[in-house]
This record gives sequence, structure tokens and C-alpha cells, in this order.
Amino acid sequence: MNKEIKICYIITSMEGGGAGFSMPQIIESLKNNNFNVTVVSCQARDMGTAHLLEKHSIPYVILGGKKRSLFKELFDVIRFVSSIKADVILTSLSRASIIGQLAGKILGIPVVSWKNSADLKWSSWLGKAIPKVWIADSASVCDFLATKMNITPSKICNWPPFVAKEAYPVAHTWNAERPLHIGSTGRLHEVKNYDLLLEGLAHFRKTNPQYKDMIRLSIAGDGPLKSELASLVERYDLQHIVSLGQFIEDIPSFLGGLDVYVQPSRFEGFCIAAHEAMNAGLLMLVTPVGELPYSVRNGEQGFILEGNIPQSISAALSNIFANPDLVYEYGKRSREYIMNEYGSSLYEERGYIVSEKIKELL
Repeated sequence: MNKEIKICYIITSMEGGGAGFSMPQIIESLKNNNFNVTVVSCQARDMGTAHLLEKHSIPYVILGGKKRSLFKELFDVIRFVSSIKADVILTSLSRASIIGQLAGKILGIPVVSWKNSADLKWSSWLGKAIPKVWIADSASVCDFLATKMNITPSKICNWPPFVAKEAYPVAHTWNAERPLHIGSTGRLHEVKNYDLLLEGLAHFRKTNPQYKDMIRLSIAGDGPLKSELASLVERYDLQHIVSLGQFIEDIPSFLGGLDVYVQPSRFEGFCIAAHEAMNAGLLMLVTPVGELPYSVRNGEQGFILEGNIPQSISAALSNIFANPDLVYEYGKRSREYIMNEYGSSLYEERGYIVSEKIKELL
């Protein structure tokens, strides 16, 4: 098929986030495979994704400024998709997926849906039979689609929204002669478990008084729990070793200045932030959620935080201080894993497979 294929890429909103930030490279790959992509956003919200689309000259339309009824948004999507005579509907995230799936069913247009997390939302089940192809953003989601949602494996493609970078700043070596610098990037939201991270840091300093001034923690991000977490910093007497809630624009440089990366979340999908940290050659401390236990092997690239999270964090830090060479060894393995599994050529190969699957629908 040589003709250019029109795709309507339906998203819930223009709000910034991992899914939005990965869109330009996804769309660029589709364009390279003879697709013409228009992004259709049902809502505006904070417009954090808009500047990325504009930077890459990706056309987009916003159908409404704020959330409306599902039926109103469905009607607007149907009208727009019809107006440009789209060949395929591509959907991302829960609300946009059910809207796009219903629109495709009504219009008789093939639907391809992203699945970005292993969750059991009602919308995932309502339209699960409609998509002709499901795109999983990770191995964990591939497993979920096949085993929990009973999607035929031949309908599932794995296309992680992450490309490793050779030129990424690599963390320096830590030799226990200066403070260990731990960091994390993410919204100050309850799902990130930063309260338990602070508790774990306090526990480590209490049980290892000889190292209480040999550790630093920097959390890059803002959010609704900023004042609450600041209060915990004071309660645990961590003011002089914790930097909290700073907006960091240059994430690679931030990661390059760390020794250890921690992601103590209750829930994650692919978690681009953690994979960027692995790209920077960091020892990882992560909870076993989303793709993280698939990427971080306990005792090889870092430590899996299980059970009592604060005590698990404290135990991992004690292990690191007892074995300083782990910072370099585990960090090196982190970077090797990322370069092997998420190189640019492999990303394009996965994109090509998805593109061919879509073309087979027409």
C-alpha cells in the first residue's frame, strides 16, 4: 500500500505527562512509515503536551476546553473523524480509548488502541473487543493483555515509548568518601510514596548514625503534597540533607549528578523516569510495580523494595554503604540493559511492526 494513510490519534487531554511526552517520537515513526497523523484531544487541561507537538510540527485539534459528558465528546470525535475522512483511529489512555473505540465501531473504521498500564478500569473492558490491534507500552502490559484481558496474542504489539540515548550524561563513581546522592523525579503525589521514602531515610540515619551526614536526597518535581512532605522533612530533621519540590528542566544533568535513583511508587506503568535513570547508569531502588520489576533485577541493577517500604529502603542503603562498589557495578548494568533493550534501531523496528499491522487492516 503506497498511499498515505490518515490516522486520527485520539487522546483525552493535552495535559503534560509520560504518555504525552512520548507522542512526538511515536508520531515521527508512524510518519516514516507513510502515515499522516492528526492528534485529536477531547479536552485542553494544562496544555503541557501542546508545545511538544508544535515543536515537532504535529497538527492537533482540541475539541473542548474542559471535560464534558462522554456522549458529547463522542459526538465531537465522530464529527471530526468523519470530516477528515480518517482511515484509522489510534487511541491512548482510558477515556480517549473508549471514545475512540465507540467512534470506530459507529463509523466502521479500524481502531488501534494503546494500553499504557496493567489496570482493570471499566473502560478497558467495555470496548476491549473493538480494537483490531493493541499496542502495549511494555512487557508487563503485554502479559496483562494476554492473561487478564484475554486478548489474542497475535493482536498485541510491544512498543515501549522510550529510546535510549548514547550521549546521555553518565553518573560518576561513588567511593564512600563523600555523601551518597539519591534522587527521584516525579509529581509530589500520594501515588509516588515519597512520604515512605522520607521515613526510610530517617530510619537509615537513626540505625546507622555513623552515616547520618553521608547521604543527600533530591526530589525533582512539584505537586499537591509539597507542603505535607515539607512538614515531614522537618519532623524527621532532614532539612539539611533533603532538597524537595524543585522544578528541574534539564533532567539528564540532574540524573548525571546522582549516585542512586529511587522510585518507591504504589503504581506505575512503563515509568519513563526510572528508565531514564537507568540510561544514566544509576543503581536503582524501585518497588515491584508496572514495568519496573521487568527492567530492574534485584541484586543486579539495584534492589526491589518490598514489604515494609521504609525498612526496605533503609536496608538497601545499609547494603550500599557496606559495599560501595555496588553503585558503579549496578549502575553499569543498568545502562547496559537500557542500551541493549531500548536502542533507536530496536524502537524503529517495533514501530515498523506496528505500522505493518495497521496497514493489514485496510
